[in-house]
Amino acid sequence: MTPVVGLGWLVGEDMMDRYIVTPIARGHRILGGCVLRTALEPSRSFAALFAGKFPWMLPAPEDNFAVQNRPKPVKTNNPKEKPLQHYSIGTQYTNISLPVIKPGCEETCREALSGAGFNLGYNFTRSVALDSALNFLPAQGGTQGMVQGLFGVKLGKRWSRSGFFAKIRPGLIYYTKRGLEAAPRFPAAFPGLHGM
Repeated sequence: MTPVVGLGWLVGEDMMDRYIVTPIARGHRILGGCVLRTALEPSRSFAALFAGKFPWMLPAPEDNFAVQNRPKPVKTNNPKEKPLQHYSIGTQYTNISLPVIKPGCEETCREALSGAGFNLGYNFTRSVALDSALNFLPAQGGTQGMVQGLFGVKLGKRWSRSGFFAKIRPGLIYYTKRGLEAAPRFPAAFPGLHGM
């Protein structure tokens, strides 16, 4: 029943548009093109509303479906500006101070731990990027080995050879060996960074 009624509804709207609305719209734009088209063709009227337009603003037969598009402004490229590289990868050295649990400490002790890792980023624009880092911190000073992962956004200003950025990167630390019970670690990095 529904397909038959729907097909009949669409055919009826098309017939009203061809034999009633379009002849009147050619002579009376407001009466035919706006009022009658909105009242007699609800499918097109709602399609126009959902497209963010007035109900009578869809292309109509009397103007041969001619739609005047505004030309897009031409973007001028600075010849001195290098094209944006979307992916970035690099290596890094890290030194972080963490509370650790190790033999000889009654409570958690704070240790400065060194490690190395790599970072991977994706630049959406010259100012906004996704940024991630994976750091490997070997066992040192009686602590367990750890792997630190950080991920987040990088915002700032990029020039031709350098840039100034701020990073917001929450992350996790994974202890490579089970030893003493340790509280889960959720580090967050909020550094200011001057890149070259």
